[in-house]
Amino acid sequence: MASDGGETLTVITGASSGIGAALAAHVARPGMAVGLVGRNPDGLAATASAVSAAGGIPLIGRYDVTDPAMAEWMAEASAQRRLHAVYANAGVSAGPPSPGALETASDTERLVAANLLGAIATVRAAATVMRTQPERPLRRIGVVSSIAGVFPLADLAVYGATKAAVRQYAHAIRPRMKGWGITISVVCPGFVTSAMSARHHGIKPFEMPADRAARIMVRAVERGQRTCIFPLPFALLAALQPLGPGWLIDAITPMFSAEIAPDPRER
Repeated sequence: MASDGGETLTVITGASSGIGAALAAHVARPGMAVGLVGRNPDGLAATASAVSAAGGIPLIGRYDVTDPAMAEWMAEASAQRRLHAVYANAGVSAGPPSPGALETASDTERLVAANLLGAIATVRAAATVMRTQPERPLRRIGVVSSIAGVFPLADLAVYGATKAAVRQYAHAIRPRMKGWGITISVVCPGFVTSAMSARHHGIKPFEMPADRAARIMVRAVERGQRTCIFPLPFALLAALQPLGPGWLIDAITPMFSAEIAPDPRER
């Protein structure tokens, strides 16, 4: 990680809680600016306190990632600092409203907007700023996908589709980004303890604490790793997906059946 203190900025979307808050606490260090983007003011304040406790300089941007003002805020925050890294982490989840149903049209639109369009907007905003700044040392972008984006989970069908789409997008632009001195990495975690995970009522094998997941993700992004799927059993499952016979994949998928409770923030 770069070591130019207050001249360096790392921006994290979805920083109000869960993985985003853990990422912020992990990257914070004395004199470093950490941009915290999210919608929940109380959650952002708590994350900002953790950044300050680590000696970092929290910069709060209370924005929805689909709001064009977020890109303007990122540019302003980077005016006097080198934007070293951006983590496109913001996301929402939803499942079918009842067993045997499909996700509603409103939930589908909400997930596509936040998880796909919001992530693309974040990457575009980051690249726009980074291209105006010195190429060395390399700048980093981390895109948070999910195991649901590489292996089908029946009750997270739309969520998984958005995460697969953002993974494909990041991989497609990676060579172009490399020419601009920017690495882009896709991280695909399994189940991570968070408010989102708490709404997932079903089997959650190998669930890990958010701080541990954050360490793995930051390490992968700082290395410029193309893709990081974890934990290992899920990485093996993801490798099986394109190679295994369809009947086997279809047999495994129902094992992860779950009920996804409504997100109280959307009520």
